Amino acid sequence: DQSTNYKIDDQSSLLQNLLQLFITQFNTTTNSKQIFNSLLNYFEVNQIDPSLIFNELAYQDYNFSMIGYFHEYGVGTEIDYQKAFWMYKLSSESEVKNDFENNLDNLSLLDKFNINNYIIGKISLGLLYFVGK
Repeated sequence: DQSTNYKIDDQSSLLQNLLQLFITQFNTTTNSKQIFNSLLNYFEVNQIDPSLIFNELAYQDYNFSMIGYFHEYGVGTEIDYQKAFWMYKLSSESEVKNDFENNLDNLSLLDKFNINNYIIGKISLGLLYFVGK
């Protein structure tokens, strides 16, 4: 069914754009409230229920840093610092060594997401320790 394919492609595109927004925001600001507001604005503009995105992310084997962020700030789920800690820990332990050895310009979008997931996980895990959450 063509309408189903469109919805899946559209949903995939929305999720990809959301991940890119998250990475861009995280790389350009240290203000968690600004990141949080940007995500909420994205959900509002695209008429997306954050809990649906959270549930979709929760069933994937990647984007642990974003799942951790959702747990830490209560985006689409309840605030849970322990789950945020474990998601950040998982993302900070990802296997990205080979990606760092390659020319970053030649990496696929998924590889770039994986590298950013790793970096965001490391930083977020450190921040959780630092603020004592």
